[in-house]
Amino acid sequence: MMKILLHWPSDLYRKGRVILGELDYNSDVFHLALDIGAFEVAILLADSGYSVTRVKYLTDWSQEPPSSFNSEPVILDYFRQRACSVQSLFILTLFTIRKSLTGNITESAQDLPLPKSLICAIQLDNVFT
Repeated sequence: MMKILLHWPSDLYRKGRVILGELDYNSDVFHLALDIGAFEVAILLADSGYSVTRVKYLTDWSQEPPSSFNSEPVILDYFRQRACSVQSLFILTLFTIRKSLTGNITESAQDLPLPKSLICAIQLDNVFT
């Protein structure tokens, strides 16, 4: 399902209402994935353009992360390292191009006058394999 959704332009930061048991709060899909321990989904979103620097407890280590990280401290370290790392110009360009495309990103990218390797990167071929 995530693979299909990431082929279309969408706002990865849009918040929606989440009700988990007695909890009722607003969250974007990345935060929700981290909250419930769906780390594979969170990694996929980060690889697809979500800026992990927007998550306060990943950049400010004095803030307490969600309890989902208690059993996975390696994952917490992975995301903190990723939040502290500077993204390459290639990655930033890739995400900018993806944001500018309309309709199905996979189909739209094929029409761009770019090298095949860059088109494959825009289509997230390396992420989905």
